Amino acid sequence: MTLLHTMLSSRLAGQRTVEVRSWPAGTVLTSCDVHVAGVSMADLARASDTPMIHITSNDAAHSGAQGQPRRLTIVVVRVDAAIPSLYHQSREVWVDAELEGCLPVLSAVRLLGRHSSAHVRRYRMRPDRSGNLSHRVHLPDDLHRGDLLAIPCLAPFALEDIQR
Repeated sequence: MTLLHTMLSSRLAGQRTVEVRSWPAGTVLTSCDVHVAGVSMADLARASDTPMIHITSNDAAHSGAQGQPRRLTIVVVRVDAAIPSLYHQSREVWVDAELEGCLPVLSAVRLLGRHSSAHVRRYRMRPDRSGNLSHRVHLPDDLHRGDLLAIPCLAPFALEDIQR
């Protein structure tokens, strides 16, 4: 094992730890799904319209400040369009929800329903009327219309707050 391999491995492990902390306790992240308390977010989204929200109970969420349990909300959205990089502009992924009000953890966005072996690229999440979603999401290069994305959110919100 080389020094470079050790450094890269520890960097990836640190990124995975941050990503796992963004989800409710006991969440199982697979290559094509997110299971929260035994419920598949991909199956749930296929059975209902998007955007869809799933609110965790207090006992299933990680503790927040001063040991108080915090409630996490997961929003599942459908990709409306994946725009490639044009004229030195960043790639964009347009979804069927307005995410500004839910404080999304964009570093933890997951593709649902299919495994992709394509290279991971940085996308800008759209729509973003307020300009608050400046953090880029990492998603596969073969992202296309109809794909499902699961996004953990830190702020409580109602479905009406994110519907377009």
